[in-house]
Amino acid sequence: MKNYNFDKQDNDFGATRRIDAVQKQVRVLKKRSNIEPKVFGMNKAVAILIIILCVLFIMLSCFAISKMINTSAPKNEYTDQTHIDNPNNLTDTNNNSIQNNNNKTNTISCGIIEIKNTANMRVKDCYSQNKFDISISSSTPVIGKDNNKMSIFDISAGDLISVKYSESGYAEEITFPENSFSYKDITGIDIDIDSKKINYNNQLFEYNDNTLFHYKSSNIYPGDIDKYDIVTICGVGSTVFGFRVEKSHGYIVIKNADTVENISIEIDGEKIEDIEDFIIPLLEGEHSISINGDNIEQYETQINITALKNTELDILNMIGDTKIILNVNADTYQVFLNGIEYPENTTEIAVNKGIYQVLIKSSGYKDFYVMANCTKQDANLKIELEKERTHTVNNNNINNNTNKNTDNNNNSDNNTSSNINYGSLTVYTNPSWLKVYIDGEYKGVSPIMARLEYGEHNISAEDSSGNVKEQNVLIDGPDKRVNIDF
Repeated sequence: MKNYNFDKQDNDFGATRRIDAVQKQVRVLKKRSNIEPKVFGMNKAVAILIIILCVLFIMLSCFAISKMINTSAPKNEYTDQTHIDNPNNLTDTNNNSIQNNNNKTNTISCGIIEIKNTANMRVKDCYSQNKFDISISSSTPVIGKDNNKMSIFDISAGDLISVKYSESGYAEEITFPENSFSYKDITGIDIDIDSKKINYNNQLFEYNDNTLFHYKSSNIYPGDIDKYDIVTICGVGSTVFGFRVEKSHGYIVIKNADTVENISIEIDGEKIEDIEDFIIPLLEGEHSISINGDNIEQYETQINITALKNTELDILNMIGDTKIILNVNADTYQVFLNGIEYPENTTEIAVNKGIYQVLIKSSGYKDFYVMANCTKQDANLKIELEKERTHTVNNNNINNNTNKNTDNNNNSDNNTSSNINYGSLTVYTNPSWLKVYIDGEYKGVSPIMARLEYGEHNISAEDSSGNVKEQNVLIDGPDKRVNIDF
């Protein structure tokens, strides 16, 4: 007989249930209780993971958009402000006057250009010291102090400017600050690094730790600047904000100079006086050096000076027998060495080590100029003279009387020409190897030597960019030198 279970003791027999049916119902209910609840029709864990990923995507999108907005304005390395305007008071460097970011145009009223290329420039606010990267182009308007139009290429790193720029960081107009000053390509600057004072032409200026001292796209220590340097300074009032070295200096150190009796030194045609320890400051670049004394022959050479470095020239290395050997394609010719005439048809000249100017002249040929480099060994020169073009006159009507008159005239001309004095002119340029013209006629590349009649002559030199400098020179002696400095 099967077992029965009564729900309650007082129930009758008809209300009883089978135990196995009840147990089956219990098992069904347990299975239903173990099923996880659904979210949006999905498993709860999967739904939570998808929600988290969506939140992260939204956050990253917002960050990227804000980054794009921030980078559209000029970069400020020091603050989150788009621009800090300058105070009128020069001594207030903590001005809190901020341009409204909603304005279409922002302004830096007084800034120094730190870096500049064809597309961008970095400008440092002279008062707040904030820095801004601003986009420029060849069409960016640049207005000078006299309201004259300038080019964007007329300004460079180290210049003092005012600039208006858009929210997107493009320069709309560049001008120059009111009450600002600029002295370009000057020499004779004296800097006192202890008091931070600059003396120029008896005018006293001051600078501070934020003043930009600039040389060839790099900063330069003020103590390395010499009065011989070519510089440009700019600022407002008596404060210098920008100091740009256009051309720096180095030194030529002449060793063993005490071995020369009554030494005389000329650099670029000018005699050097009061030499201290035979250390001579010179602008960087090529220079011609001439050294003479009672116990040595004259020595000439070209030397290249590197900025802020010493270049040594040892007298003992200068003295030594070398030769200039001449192979000339003419039967008769004249030889001039550094303006000094040597015997006709000379083929070999003994010289000290150095660089010499050689001029060969021959009747019916063009003058030939060449530099002989004897700094290390003999100079063997093969000289091919070029014949001059002649114009032949064929006139059968010329009679003997005319010939006689011509002979008389020639004799008269010869007598006259014998009274004409000539001098030798040597032309140097800095830098060397520039085109040289004498009285409008091209003579070759510098340094050159020419034989000229006594009197005034026009000398001009042209560099590779087409810039020309000229001066008049009076030839009144056997030897004269002139230097044209670019």
